[in-house]
Amino acid sequence: PPRKQTLSIESESNRSRKTTRHFVPADGQAELRREHIAREILDTEKSYVDSLQLMFELLIDEAYHYLEPEQIKITFRGLMEIKRINSVFLGKLKERISGWNATTALHDIFAPLSKDLHKYSDFIDHYPEAMAKYQEIVTTNERYREYVSELAGQRIPSVQVPRLAAHFFIMPVQRIPRYILLLEDLVENSPESHPDKALLPPILASIKQIAQDINESKAAVEDASKLAELASKLIDYPEQLFISRPKIVYEGDLIRRTMKRTKYKNELVHIVVLSNMILETQQRRRNLSFVRAIWLKQISSVTLSEDEDDAKRSKYVFRLHHVQDADTILLCESDVSRALWVHHVEKALSDQKA
Repeated sequence: PPRKQTLSIESESNRSRKTTRHFVPADGQAELRREHIAREILDTEKSYVDSLQLMFELLIDEAYHYLEPEQIKITFRGLMEIKRINSVFLGKLKERISGWNATTALHDIFAPLSKDLHKYSDFIDHYPEAMAKYQEIVTTNERYREYVSELAGQRIPSVQVPRLAAHFFIMPVQRIPRYILLLEDLVENSPESHPDKALLPPILASIKQIAQDINESKAAVEDASKLAELASKLIDYPEQLFISRPKIVYEGDLIRRTMKRTKYKNELVHIVVLSNMILETQQRRRNLSFVRAIWLKQISSVTLSEDEDDAKRSKYVFRLHHVQDADTILLCESDVSRALWVHHVEKALSDQKA
């Protein structure tokens, strides 16, 4: 039978009183699995903190040379505290796991982290505002954009400057669910006699509650990320186009039909339906070239093909009827596609009027 070892642990309810628990090591395969999970926690934490550090080096450390204090406060709110929390946690993880053995426990270093994770909420609550401010800065502040572009070109050339904030800002949002998955795995693979088996679940429950609270803001985070991604691909668009932070409703490629003298001209366009406008763009390699914005308040109605002339040329036409300008005629690839487009445009019009 395996030899019993004695392990002293500190009670969560009374830190001044020590209790002694007899610990029976897990079988070899389960213990290897525990160690593997622990090292995955360490490796992913190191990668996460390294990414936070890179973000500071590229976007924040020298920002005061180029940006106003209020711009820095809005754009990078809460990130300094997140970096501090996780840098401290990483140091504790490294120290603990460097001496890993069958008795090593992680509950006591995850306990303070679970309390500190509440501070992520400040960053996540202001995520949409931060993303919008970053896009405004890189669009209007040429000196800052060039500074970041030079550094990013050396360190992370695969990500364009307008997309850097979306690339980095999403990391804290994704980190908490990763803790949950790893800790659930660790608890499952801990023997009944190990302190983590009893003391990690309450901590895990606390982290899950934080994740649930964050999920309530997740829709806004996702909306802001999608808008930032669109803005990063769009070229030659008016600076104030996204100042109201509209939501993306639907997008895709369509054929726009225009009358040139006595003939129709068909042109491939990429249409984005937002909560306040319909954006018409054209594909330019990996980017989108701005053509025009049709504000929803300028559209009186949406109809299917109204006349025989349209029907002869395409049975999958729909029209945007403008209050003042000529109608916009758009062609879809199928009846189902047309039905989807009309549904999303009509819903956006209805929501905007509500």
